[in-house]
Amino acid sequence: MNWIDNLILLVKRFRMETKAAKTLGIIVGGFICCWLPFFTMYLVRAFCADCIHPLVFSILFWLGYCNSAINPLIYALFSKDFRFAFKRIICKCFCTGKGSMNSRRGSDGSQLQGRQFRSPSYNVQVHGNSLGEESDPGGDPSDSR
Repeated sequence: MNWIDNLILLVKRFRMETKAAKTLGIIVGGFICCWLPFFTMYLVRAFCADCIHPLVFSILFWLGYCNSAINPLIYALFSKDFRFAFKRIICKCFCTGKGSMNSRRGSDGSQLQGRQFRSPSYNVQVHGNSLGEESDPGGDPSDSR
């Protein structure tokens, strides 16, 4: 590999790490925005029980639980792996056609068919189990993962 290839790999890795840090920041920021008002109000309520109106308490209580509702949306917006897995689950539950689960588009837009698919983030290579047998019986021998 020459220095240009190394530079390209370094830039790709930096982009992936930047995207992961951005996603994590949004998740933590959403958590803080949803739960901090509730816990602040709970602290105030401990010292002054009549200071917090019951409606405000209910709204801030449910705002905290809304964090659980926004997490899948955040993951769906920022993660291709999550979107792919979510589509597979939805299709498995609601689609009647068998062909919908056997095809997938590659990163270049080409149609991939006829293979058993794993989640795109599953890149562990297993060379065999303790008995010397192949531990991925459904895998494609030409699969380079």
